[in-house]
Amino acid sequence: MTRYFKNNPKKAAGLFFIVCFLIFFKVMTHEKDKSKQLEIGGPKITLESSPKKEQKKVSKPKIKEESSKKIEIETKEPNAIHSFKMNDWKPTSTKQNEPHRTNFAEDSIDRQEMQTAFSTALNLDTKQIEEWWLDSYDTTSIYGYLSNKETNQFYKVSLKWIKNEGWLPESVIELSKLPEHI
Repeated sequence: MTRYFKNNPKKAAGLFFIVCFLIFFKVMTHEKDKSKQLEIGGPKITLESSPKKEQKKVSKPKIKEESSKKIEIETKEPNAIHSFKMNDWKPTSTKQNEPHRTNFAEDSIDRQEMQTAFSTALNLDTKQIEEWWLDSYDTTSIYGYLSNKETNQFYKVSLKWIKNEGWLPESVIELSKLPEHI
C-alpha cells in the first residue's frame, strides 16, 4: 500500500487531508459536548463581607457552595432537558399552624414560604426567580413553572408540605420551554 501512495502523491495528500479533517471534527464535537453540561442557577459562589473599621459589624447572608450531589431522576414532563433532586434539601421553616391550607395569594405567608423553597431548590435568590404558573397536585404537594430572570432558563419545581415543618423541595426539572397552556 505504501508503494501505491509513493506513486500517487496527490492521493496521499488527499488521504492526509481527510484524516486531519476527521480528527478536527472529533475534537470540535467533543468540545461542544463539554459545553452542554450546565449548572442550574449559574456558577456556585461564596460571598463574604468584610466589615469596615468605622461601621458596625453587620452579618450579610452567605451563599454556600453546593456540597451535596444531584440525584438524576426520570421525568415524563414534555420539554424536559434534565431533572434532579438533592438529598440534603430540608423543609423551609414555617410560621404557619396546622392544619395547613395551601394559599397561593401573593401576599400570604404560605406563598412567601413557597418562594423560599423554590429559591432553595434552584439555588437562586428569590428576586432572580420569575413565577409563571403555580398549581397543586393535591392538598400537600404543589408545583411551579419558574424561570431565572437573568438567564431565562425555565424550570418546573415540585414542593411537598411537611407537617409542622414547611415546604420541602422534591424535584427540579429544567425545561427547554414552558408548556403551551402558560
